[in-house]
Amino acid sequence: MERISYTWRDFGICFSVALGLRRVFAGSMLIAHTLVLWWLASATSLLPLPAGISRPAFGPLGVWWLVLVALGWWWIVSRIWVALARSAAIELCADRSISIRSMRVYAFAFGKFHFRAPFVVLLLALPLWLPVLGWAALAGGSEIAATIASPFALVFALMAGLVIAVGILTLPLQAASLAVHGGDTWEGISRAAMYGTMAPQRYAMWYGMKLLMLAVAIACMALVLALALGVLALTFGLLHGMPAAYELVDVTLGIMPGEATVHLPASLHSGVTIGLSIVAIVAGGYVIAFDSASDVLVFLLLRHWCDASPVTEFFDPVRAYKEKTTRMERKEAEKALGGNAATLEQTKRPTNKVTTGNAEQTTP
Repeated sequence: MERISYTWRDFGICFSVALGLRRVFAGSMLIAHTLVLWWLASATSLLPLPAGISRPAFGPLGVWWLVLVALGWWWIVSRIWVALARSAAIELCADRSISIRSMRVYAFAFGKFHFRAPFVVLLLALPLWLPVLGWAALAGGSEIAATIASPFALVFALMAGLVIAVGILTLPLQAASLAVHGGDTWEGISRAAMYGTMAPQRYAMWYGMKLLMLAVAIACMALVLALALGVLALTFGLLHGMPAAYELVDVTLGIMPGEATVHLPASLHSGVTIGLSIVAIVAGGYVIAFDSASDVLVFLLLRHWCDASPVTEFFDPVRAYKEKTTRMERKEAEKALGGNAATLEQTKRPTNKVTTGNAEQTTP
């Protein structure tokens, strides 16, 4: 039975889908990974850091270090995002959850295709950009040739920009496509671009609704953090006086430096800061989980609008491994199943009972 009504009300389901502990944990890991790599990238002195946090001792480094860290960040984020999208897709399409192991296996099987997607989009735009480069070279030599080639260069530049724009704008749909249908980088890009360009007004409407719901989720998590800080400050104020509570709030929000406190011990301030940071990472993990779930929902709504596909239609590796016979489909299912493929191979084979006299023998 479908859970989706194919209206804007379906975004309410994403709030409950994002509450899954596995998805919140994966989202929290994404935020923690981002914070660590931001600190490593700050060795270039190009990125700011909060007061009180020192830059890595092996700095300063050049821009090449920033590029290397950015690639490492995207390598991990692309896999975590596919894992989150796959978990949300199973919840939305089949109304069941998957384990952390299944998320990990699927992420490392198909996350590499999402990692390659931005680079493939740039490669697709490269043949269209090369004539523009040739026109720029002509401009430095023959002005007449450059003037004649200008209209053609403008057309190619427009086409290259259009390819890049479509690839960037449909990037959220590419992860959702891999999570729902599987496939490789080209299938994810082409399917996302097809749905995004077939109904751009619907895509803009539903993505705008998704951003509005995301703002609501962020506001809810900010309210949770404010309540947590308020309860801590009130409790501390009842025991040690309200001036200490005010200092606790001011220091935590960065209004007052920790060294300027009079009633608040430095050790207590550090403990509260660490505790609230952990709560903030978990709250951010929920927002990340909601973001990925709503991306999958936008993809399902757009797919239904374009070709009337029901939400229950998705890539099930167990069913594909047992029923499909083509080598490509079995290989794709094996990647999604990981080590479970051998177990399915044993359970897939039927057994025949042969009666010999009064005894029964089971043969494969």
